[in-house]
Amino acid sequence: MGRLEGKAAVVTGGGRGIGRGICLAFAKEGADVVVNYASKDQPALEVVEMIKKMGRKAAAIKGNVAVKAEAEKIIQTAIDNF
Repeated sequence: MGRLEGKAAVVTGGGRGIGRGICLAFAKEGADVVVNYASKDQPALEVVEMIKKMGRKAAAIKGNVAVKAEAEKIIQTAIDNF
């Protein structure tokens, strides 16, 4: 059992670079993950598939966290999915 078993995480910029690594590390520790991205969906969708192969739940959502309505939508995605 991982340290984050039963937890959910929202990772901004989760499709590439450091964000991608954070998403995968959280999933490895047992968290379900919302992968937030700003423009290209393909990298985020790849991360979602990698997380699902680990046996965790994952969802990708486009949004800019600097825009209140979009940030709320990102959090609502976590609530709805996990």
